[in-house]
Amino acid sequence: MSDNLQMEMAMVFMGELAFQGVKDAVLSPGSRSTPLALAALSSLRCHVAEDERSAAFFALGQARRTGRPTVLVCTSGTAGAHYLPALMEADLSCIPLIAVTADRPWEAQSCGANQTVFQQNLFGTHVRRFLELGEPSSRTADAARRIAARTVTDSVSPVPGPVHVNARWRMPLEPRGQSVVARKAGVRVFLGVPGPDGDAVGHLAEVVARCRRGWIVCGPLHCMQDRQTMGTLVSRLSEVTGYPVFTGVTGPFVDHCDGALRRSALLLSSPSFRRQFAPDLIIEVNGPLVSSDYGALLEEADTVTRVVLTPYSWVDPDGRASAMVIGPLEPLLSQFVDAMAPATDRSWMESLRAVDAAADAVIAQSDTGFSEATVSRVVAEWGDGTLLVGNSLTVRDMDAFGGWRGSRVMHQRGASGIDGLISAAAGSASAGPEPLTLLIGDMSARHDIGGFALHWAATAPLVTVIVNNDGGRMFEQLPVASQEHLREALELAFVVPGGPSFEFAARMHGLGYARVSDESTLRAAYQAALQTGGSSVIEAVVAQPDSRQWRGDLAHRVDEAVKASLNS
Repeated sequence: MSDNLQMEMAMVFMGELAFQGVKDAVLSPGSRSTPLALAALSSLRCHVAEDERSAAFFALGQARRTGRPTVLVCTSGTAGAHYLPALMEADLSCIPLIAVTADRPWEAQSCGANQTVFQQNLFGTHVRRFLELGEPSSRTADAARRIAARTVTDSVSPVPGPVHVNARWRMPLEPRGQSVVARKAGVRVFLGVPGPDGDAVGHLAEVVARCRRGWIVCGPLHCMQDRQTMGTLVSRLSEVTGYPVFTGVTGPFVDHCDGALRRSALLLSSPSFRRQFAPDLIIEVNGPLVSSDYGALLEEADTVTRVVLTPYSWVDPDGRASAMVIGPLEPLLSQFVDAMAPATDRSWMESLRAVDAAADAVIAQSDTGFSEATVSRVVAEWGDGTLLVGNSLTVRDMDAFGGWRGSRVMHQRGASGIDGLISAAAGSASAGPEPLTLLIGDMSARHDIGGFALHWAATAPLVTVIVNNDGGRMFEQLPVASQEHLREALELAFVVPGGPSFEFAARMHGLGYARVSDESTLRAAYQAALQTGGSSVIEAVVAQPDSRQWRGDLAHRVDEAVKASLNS
């Protein structure tokens, strides 16, 4: 080792991250992180984001798409604190991330030193592990190599998620001359892959054998799960059990599945449907549906047997699961469906498919004007490649009126926040050549408007479709909206209408822009954006004053269609 220990330590650390399979780093400029940034530039593909909050969501979107940890690097002080929202989402969504925060030396703590805060365990319980890179010494190389290998391992196994590494540097931060580090063999890490539990497969077969009125419910997929593979397995599960499939746009791809209910989100909103078709068994894959109406069903059918299959951790918000199977789902489902003969009694599934068709007919005959439903349908029909769907009303409308036939759907259903999605879309787009569509609401877009600064580098089509319904109209669907005396407060403190157009933000960042207010113009603008390439913004201004009314009318008509189907 030379006298340039800090730089060599950073070089060994970043080199080992690369050896362990890390490919990307997101750097936010700062002085104290100089050794880390220079080392990352020599070992990894680097992206630069000036704002640490955007950087973290960029890395989140990238890691969600690749399944590999992306490294974040920032300076000391408050910089790392801006990572927190994205790390919270990564924690709950089980997405591998590595946050490396530069720090001041120990003697600078608690004495008024500039840009110095207490960074130990900065992210609390939202990371899988906290590690200190340690002081440079004659053992620097071995320690840095071990810590890097441990960091990547902890970020991907046993439960993927974020890891925080804190690195304390002293002045001078810049390398003195050329720093040469002899490459030593990296640490080879082999992770065991657990197989399906025979007892779990047996229990699942037992409950299926005694329950005729079953449902298969598929919640949002994890980033490590392939949409097509999971869709095939769920379709086979439906075939061997004779159970219908309830899922949404964030779940597996089941368009080819005979048992998939196209309008399951709207059917769940029907009291008649929940009453007449209440199941005696629910096989819940990954977790609950996005719809709150699914929660209402569980409240009403509180004696239902519910078996939850989840890859990583306990998922049972209402505390009523009958059994919990935790582990890799692909081998579990494969073993189960291979052991079962296809169900011969299809009457239960056929009865649900009949009411699903009735609900679909209601949608086909409905005229909602240029609404959120229209935007969802157009994007679903014409979209290609990857969809990143926002939260709140956006994902629910996509469940009810859209769908997605492209190869991949991404989401932020871990913490279900509406922030950071524009930055996350840029990160996702950086990870592959296929087109990417971001579908979000206007309030969500305002949360992360600075994220457009990361969109200019996109080469493949990156299309942001903003559903502008003049504020947070999700709040109009909540019980608070039914209180007439709170109407003014609802508008003032929750909906917050009157936001500016997004044209200035798009033009400022060199992005294409189109403002649309009818279906044909939206269709043309969306097709053009997908064909042109690069990044563009489509602001779809929908008629919002009667949103609550048309949604209520539609739910009533679906409920009436269910009743008519039962009487036919």
